[in-house]
Amino acid sequence: MSLRKKIIALLIGVLATPLLHATQPHVVASFGIPADWVRQIAGDKVELTVLADKGQDIHAFEPAPRDLAKLSQADLVVQIGPNLEFWLDDLLASSRFQGQRLSLSNGLTLRKADDYHGDKQSDHSDSHDGHSHDGHDHDSHAGHDHGDYDPHVWMDPENVSRMSAALTEALCQIDPDNASTYRDNAKRWNDKLLALDQQARERFAAIPEQARVIITYHDNLGYFADRYGIEIPATILGSVSTEGGEPSARQMAALIKLIRQDQVAAIFTDPGANDRLARQLCRETGLPAPRLLYVGTFSRDTSGPQDYESLFLYTVDTIADSIQAKNN
Repeated sequence: MSLRKKIIALLIGVLATPLLHATQPHVVASFGIPADWVRQIAGDKVELTVLADKGQDIHAFEPAPRDLAKLSQADLVVQIGPNLEFWLDDLLASSRFQGQRLSLSNGLTLRKADDYHGDKQSDHSDSHDGHSHDGHDHDSHAGHDHGDYDPHVWMDPENVSRMSAALTEALCQIDPDNASTYRDNAKRWNDKLLALDQQARERFAAIPEQARVIITYHDNLGYFADRYGIEIPATILGSVSTEGGEPSARQMAALIKLIRQDQVAAIFTDPGANDRLARQLCRETGLPAPRLLYVGTFSRDTSGPQDYESLFLYTVDTIADSIQAKNN
């Protein structure tokens, strides 16, 4: 080989080396909440893609063809499960995905989907099953079924701590060179989760237990309610999914009666949901207008939560403030 060719080959090798080292693991998260945990633990060490954007209802998310390309290049796909991201199986099968898939809820103790916080929901929810209300046929949502369990596990910080530990190990497997960074970041993140949990405990401990009674749009706060001693005797949709269909007039009447009997303090709704039913319940029972909770998504703009920490604290403060306002 001539000297000139040797120099050219050497230059090519030198120029290519930084590019090779600059290649980062590609992580795809199903939606914003697990994506935020990736940011907390991995920082700028990974290339992160989020499928369901801010403000999108994860229960009703419909993937686009461009999502196939995102998944085909992924080293790690992070989802919550169980069956929350029901659309992901087919998407992965069509994308030639060859990386690791992490379902964060594996190993957690899960609530049954019908495990409501009181025995009065049955009158409301039983009559939902298999019936059509205002043109909404429940059977038509069979493809959006979330199975027998409540998937909203992230509303309990202890669950988030356990899921974050699993995420940390998965990141260490795909990128062992940065394992110490991931573990150090995970320790700081876990300390923050402990602090969030303590803040919530202290805030709700200041409210009499019998006053902590609320109604939500759908059953998305079960884990939160279990942890902090809140009673949710019913939900408007009577389902762990927003795809459950609206209640009938008879069911609305039963809800109004329940709200009065149980001295419900406040009613909450979801981003993107039609709050017509929640407002009707508030008018009929004399409660203040329903307030918005961000449980499954971050706010589209900076007026609402932009990460898990702010989402959790917003939930704590909004519920506690609403209960205290009703009982003062």
